[in-house]
Formats: sequence, structure tokens, C-alpha cells
Amino acid sequence: MRRYGSFTSGPLLTEAVINSGEAILPGDVKNRGRKTAKEKEERHKLGIVIVNYNTGDFLKRCLDSLEKTLLTGNLDAEIVLVDNNSQDNSLELAGIKERKVPIKLVRNRDNLGFARATNKGIVKTEADYYLLLNPDTEVLEGSLEKLVGFLDENPEVGIVGPLIKRPDGEVDGRCRRNLDKLERFTGCQRPKLPEDFFYLRQ
Repeated sequence: MRRYGSFTSGPLLTEAVINSGEAILPGDVKNRGRKTAKEKEERHKLGIVIVNYNTGDFLKRCLDSLEKTLLTGNLDAEIVLVDNNSQDNSLELAGIKERKVPIKLVRNRDNLGFARATNKGIVKTEADYYLLLNPDTEVLEGSLEKLVGFLDENPEVGIVGPLIKRPDGEVDGRCRRNLDKLERFTGCQRPKLPEDFFYLRQ
């Protein structure tokens, strides 16, 4: 995946795929929203949640890359776009209604912040895994299938993050994260890992 900017204030990696339909987010997401009977029936392999707030043409480029990836691949995925009351023209530039891949749009009356908006997006889709994707990210062809395939083959893994490249093609070191904060947040202890476990891997 390729990132062009940063619209998040927190240090945690936002491009995270979460296993078993359980999102590690503040509060119990499963009971916060009510799905319709149709939404419950339409279970997908991957639910892609994007939170937008005044991102200009970044959102269009993000959706362009997702559309290309999903149309050329065979991954069953659904896109949910949550807009935090953007005051720019990012939604118009994105051309959501003209997309070849359907997008569920959730419009918030206020800027709810990233976490609350993400929760609203997650409850709008039913999936085996969830991808929380920043709108300033472009998804490279085949990357989603690799992430989902890794989780399918390793059911003991709960979260996986992609390799992130900057616009110049260099690896963005922020895709290497330490799990200390996640460990404190969840209360779970991680197993002992090799010293080089957190170093960048292709």
C-alpha cells in the first residue's frame, strides 16, 4: 500500500485487518449498531472501512485504487465510507455514485473523530475480516488478497498490517509497530518473539 499523507492524530497503525469479525476498538462494537436482516445475510470476506474528513482528492485516488484492485481480483469485499461532515468537495470528487464497485456511504452530522466513525462503519457491514483504511492510502494490486490469505492460513493471528510505501517508493518505517500499547489496551500478553520479529519484512 502507498500513503501520501497523514490525517490521523494517533500513533497506531490504521491499516489493520482484524480477525474473526472482532474489532479491537474502544467499547463493544458488536452491540453499538443494529444491522438490518439484509446486512446480516450479506456476509463478505473483507469489510473495508474508510473514514473521510476534508481529504480533497486523496479520497478519490484511494477509491480508484480499491476499485481497480477489487475489479481485477476475486476478493469478496464491501466498502463502507464514513464521512465526518466534510466541508470540502472530497465526496463530490470521489464520484461515489458512478463507481463500478458499490460503496455504502454513512454521513455524520458532526466530526465524530476516527474511532467513533470507524465503529459506525464496522456495524454497517458483516465480514470475516475488517480493513481500516486511511483515505490518503492507495491499495496496490494483490495486497488485499495477500493479507486475507495470510489470516486464513494462520487462524491464531488476530491482526496484520501491510508494508507501506511512500510516494517515492521507499518503505515507510511507520508500518513497523511495537505491540506494547496494544498489549496494555487489550490486557493480553504476547508470546515471546525473536528479537528481529518487528523488523520490516517484504
